[in-house]
Amino acid sequence: MKTLLILIMLLLTTSVCPAVDQQDIHFLWEEANSRLIQAETEDDFLSASKSYKKLLDQGIQTSDLYYNYGTALLRASRPADAVRALSRAQLHDGHSIDIDRNLSIAKNKVSGLPNGDQTWQHTVFFWHYALPANLRHLIALAAFSFFWFTLASRQIGPYRSFKALLAVSILLLSVLASSSLVSLYESTQPLGIVFDVPPVDPPEAITPEDQT
Repeated sequence: MKTLLILIMLLLTTSVCPAVDQQDIHFLWEEANSRLIQAETEDDFLSASKSYKKLLDQGIQTSDLYYNYGTALLRASRPADAVRALSRAQLHDGHSIDIDRNLSIAKNKVSGLPNGDQTWQHTVFFWHYALPANLRHLIALAAFSFFWFTLASRQIGPYRSFKALLAVSILLLSVLASSSLVSLYESTQPLGIVFDVPPVDPPEAITPEDQT
């Protein structure tokens, strides 16, 4: 059932791009998943990640695709590339146990430090990372509508109430619209993952003995 739902999501994303053969998408998705399930070595996982990249090259963008892609890269000992892919999965789907866990592991491998995934941005802009991009787009649209409703209410309500509502609407619009625009911009940027370049080994973890 879950596989069927994922396939439906993949097919729906191709509706804006009729040139993409839906049967090809189905075949690539099944092929990539099969390679990931059967993978045992780093080369096997790298091969699986390349299969997922073929779907990305077709213009498919879903949280499940980026999650599987990032997971394959992580198991292929390419943590920096995994961070890019898993961050994109988080962008689409917000926080989830699986995405957060693998993203944390990948970031820790890159930094070489425990808790290397903890950043102040995730705390300050918690709504940007916790909510799926589509939900934030809808909330931003609602905030935009609320802003214009507030302007229209100037003619029927007391001035003091209008000023309070206007301040709230401007705050909501600026916060949510900026988050939505950032997500739209990030979703159009290439991941910058190049397979013919060997990955850089992450630094070794620093222990208290090393600091003395």
